Amino acid sequence: MALLIKIIKLSATPPTICYPIPLFPILVFSMSGSCNPFCLIRLILFSAVFFSGVNLWNHVNDVEEDKLSGRSSILIENGRVRKMVIIISVLLYIISFGLIVFWALDWRGIFSYILAASATWIYSDRIFLRLKIKRFKRWKDNYKTEILTYLVSIPSFVLVSWSICMQISPTATSFAIATTFYVMSAVVLKDIKDITGDRLAGLRTLAVVFQVETLIKASIVLLTFYGLLICVFTVLSLFPSYSILAVLPLVSLAYVVSHFVSKGWAITMESTKPIKVQVFSGLASLCLLAAARFI
Repeated sequence: MALLIKIIKLSATPPTICYPIPLFPILVFSMSGSCNPFCLIRLILFSAVFFSGVNLWNHVNDVEEDKLSGRSSILIENGRVRKMVIIISVLLYIISFGLIVFWALDWRGIFSYILAASATWIYSDRIFLRLKIKRFKRWKDNYKTEILTYLVSIPSFVLVSWSICMQISPTATSFAIATTFYVMSAVVLKDIKDITGDRLAGLRTLAVVFQVETLIKASIVLLTFYGLLICVFTVLSLFPSYSILAVLPLVSLAYVVSHFVSKGWAITMESTKPIKVQVFSGLASLCLLAAARFI
């Protein structure tokens, strides 16, 4: 198991596409068809504020798992810092909501923000809701509610971001659906690196409940569906015509599948390369999708 965790840490943790690397804001700006550069600046600022709040809230609520995993951080060692981080994360959620109230061009963007913020908050929270509801278990602790969180928060965040540039449209909805499949392909792998702490804490995350091989298969299937959706939405003229080029990097999934099939889906140190190929082919696809409008 230690070998599996090491492999995933080396190769399957994808670079974030929202923050600090602003690939997602650029992608939304491009797909929306906006020509206003201030929209892009607003998208980057909103993503930075919102995801800073989400990440801080997640970390401060993960102290228990981090202790069990043997990690050392200022959040674990200093109670005052933890309280300060809680306050900062709450303020960042409030500020990001204020930005959307002022910047959203569609009231549905505000509603989408409420869904995304509520889902990400409940996903991590073991501080406030537990005080109000004795039997409350945060959504991150069980793979079913974990999946629910992402199925709610991903498309909601896409739509609220879109509303900063344009009115929400069928293209926005289609883009939200395709993006959800892409992100979910990474989500099914992300908990593997935390499997030791999650098991010791008695959590039932995806990595604890399912075998690593099963999660890799699921990731490949989800990424394949993401590519198919790009084809369908391009044919239906919901995406720019050159968006079809975003499918090209995903051809490398054939290599990934052939590698694992030849190994009987066993995970070894040789699996590092195909997993990296899978992760970065997805990122390359997003980059081409963002560039399609300008080709």
